[in-house]
Amino acid sequence: MILKKLNLKKIGDFGFSKKHYSTNKISFIFTIMKKIILLITFFLLSNTAFSQSLSSNNLQFTGEKYVTGDDGVVRIYVNVWGHVQNPGSYLIFDGANIIDILSLAGGPKNGANVKKIKILSKNEKEEKIISLQDINDGSINLVLKPFDTIIINQTRLSKLNESSRIYTIMLQLVNLLYTIERLD
Repeated sequence: MILKKLNLKKIGDFGFSKKHYSTNKISFIFTIMKKIILLITFFLLSNTAFSQSLSSNNLQFTGEKYVTGDDGVVRIYVNVWGHVQNPGSYLIFDGANIIDILSLAGGPKNGANVKKIKILSKNEKEEKIISLQDINDGSINLVLKPFDTIIINQTRLSKLNESSRIYTIMLQLVNLLYTIERLD
């Protein structure tokens, strides 16, 4: 059956004789399985390493601080980076607050550090650090300015949790390879 799938007419096409066929057949199957597992491992690791996708906004940057649409509403460009669902640049109405822009970005991901949100302004040299709780309580009323950048980092516990998942997958694959080797 394997010979038919590989378009081989006889066992000798593998480079071994009929008496070694059963042993070499198993090792050939294990070699193929190892290569498949390595490809799957590479795919999984590359997916987790590059899992943060770009924003699907199709914005055309004009370089202007304020943009007025056909509806007469004044808008500004704001960047959202870090541990949010859809990071990227957003065109929002002037006077919008952080809750508005985070809502447009799909909200923070699980494990986002919403206690230390950084806000970088283009014209100001220092960064502001605020908490989402302070905004909800109303103790801070921060209005975003043109080209502000909001950065939400991931908590250390969340980073540890994500990295442990990668190690778990790798250990499971090593265990599978070891079990396959022992079947010989």
